[in-house]
Amino acid sequence: MQNDTEYDSFSTKDFTVEVYEELLDEFDAVMCEALSMNQFTAGRYVAPHIGYGSQIFTRLCIHGECLLSSAPMSRWFKKDFHFWDLSCIAPHVRAIMEGYLLYMYISEEPLSENEWKAKLWTMHMNDCSKRLKLMQSMGDFEKANFFETERAKISDELNSNRFFLELPSSVRKGCLNGKYLMIYPRDELVLKYGLNKNVFDNMFDILSNYIHILPISYYSHEANKRGSGLFNDTDLGYMCMCLGIVIHLMRTCNDRLEAFFPDSGVCRKGKKSTFSPGPKENLPQLVRERQNRNKKKKRKK
Repeated sequence: MQNDTEYDSFSTKDFTVEVYEELLDEFDAVMCEALSMNQFTAGRYVAPHIGYGSQIFTRLCIHGECLLSSAPMSRWFKKDFHFWDLSCIAPHVRAIMEGYLLYMYISEEPLSENEWKAKLWTMHMNDCSKRLKLMQSMGDFEKANFFETERAKISDELNSNRFFLELPSSVRKGCLNGKYLMIYPRDELVLKYGLNKNVFDNMFDILSNYIHILPISYYSHEANKRGSGLFNDTDLGYMCMCLGIVIHLMRTCNDRLEAFFPDSGVCRKGKKSTFSPGPKENLPQLVRERQNRNKKKKRKK
């Protein structure tokens, strides 16, 4: 994702199964470290921007686990066959791309208390507006009235915030109507956090077509190959590019988490990192011993 990486083009010709296995193994190691660090640092009293960031980091971990459980040839899930289609991992790759920007944005040390509150209340307004709309469409007017009241309170908080009032009127309007999750636009954040905007935007659009059933995802179907789940070079190439992207994003998030919690560095042991639940070889010793005892008890019965 950085300007000098090998994933800055969209050619799928040069990727092989061996390259895919190496990338999958590398992402596996990065995610093992993320999961171990996330559990190791849980429940600590920290500054608000770190605390909210930790919640987003947890969601990144969840999508990382889902990706590893869905990817062909992964050790995370035993299968009788491998299904080679970008759709297997597309939702989780795009979620990690979105989550990366949100994590970096929320967990960044604020310039002032007012900036932090403006970011926080904007996020609250986005959430509240979505819940209000959902309750209204479901006909749950009691809950809808609650969120309507909350929406008014959040609006008052934003309109009394000096940092917020200095933002452009169009931004304030988008925040107040719940349209914006973040104060700053995605394009600005992509560049701020060192990503290749062209790669980010193009891959995001490609993934969107595979998350939804849109023509790009099915006009290129080929008999017994692409679109069938059988091995094909195109899906292999896209999966390799996706793994290259999420490896960089999650490793950057891991680095930031370690910067917040320096003692969590002991958790970074690649695929040997310990966490639970997870693959048997990653379980802490106590959990493995407990599982072995339970197995022995079942055998005796």
